[in-house]
Amino acid sequence: MFQNDISFVYKDIEKNTTDLEAVIKNLLIKHLNEGVAAPYFYEWELDKLSGQLPSSWTLDINEKLDVPDEKIRLTIVNAYFEAERHFKGYLDEFEDSDVRLIAEPIGVIDLTGEESESIIAITDIEAPYDEENAKDLLELSGAFGESPIKISVTPGSKYWDSAIDGALTFSDLFKDDNEWKKYIDSDDFELDQTFLKEIKDFINELELDED
Repeated sequence: MFQNDISFVYKDIEKNTTDLEAVIKNLLIKHLNEGVAAPYFYEWELDKLSGQLPSSWTLDINEKLDVPDEKIRLTIVNAYFEAERHFKGYLDEFEDSDVRLIAEPIGVIDLTGEESESIIAITDIEAPYDEENAKDLLELSGAFGESPIKISVTPGSKYWDSAIDGALTFSDLFKDDNEWKKYIDSDDFELDQTFLKEIKDFINELELDED
């Protein structure tokens, strides 16, 4: 359980935000230097996961951190579907302890290339320290596989429109491999102009529901 990893940062913006390119580049730099690495799950998994936890453990979502109704969330992510986190050994020792897992919605994101889904990341854990193994609950030991950087655009609930997809995820963010390398090595890199046009067009087409 929770044997995965997602690194993310996000920013909630107004539709009329100017210089979107600068906003995205700053987010990418923040993701590289300050991205939160956390176990994650899909929102529809909440009840099932909660039912599998010991009775003294809780899994709560902080709904206050969801996308504000009239804003648009830009989320930079890279996810690993397989990871090694301290869980089973911890569970054996602390099954009867009071443990609280606190999660937050980070955006509606297409992680697999097949479908956009609401992603929930566990960002705060209130649990005893496992002194025998010298590890925290869900402490990350390693992550495996490919993990491309993506950006998702998640409109707040006032923007949902059945005429268009509710959210959209982009994968090809950089102009070319050289720009990707520049991103890793420095702050001087160029984004792909086709991507920029597509994300701007998507945001411009969103209409605020005044009802």
